Amino acid sequence: MLKAVLLGQWHSLSVPELERCLATRLDFYFFCGFDDITLPDRSTLYRFRN
Repeated sequence: MLKAVLLGQWHSLSVPELERCLATRLDFYFFCGFDDITLPDRSTLYRFRN
């Protein structure tokens, strides 16, 4: 999760944009190490970010 939030900060992404990028961009997907089952949704990213 920390890697996902860092990617969002580095690329100036909002949480909905970050969620979309994690699902569509392979570089984000592999950098964070998520699999299809554990891909976080928008509410999880909001809670972790706060």
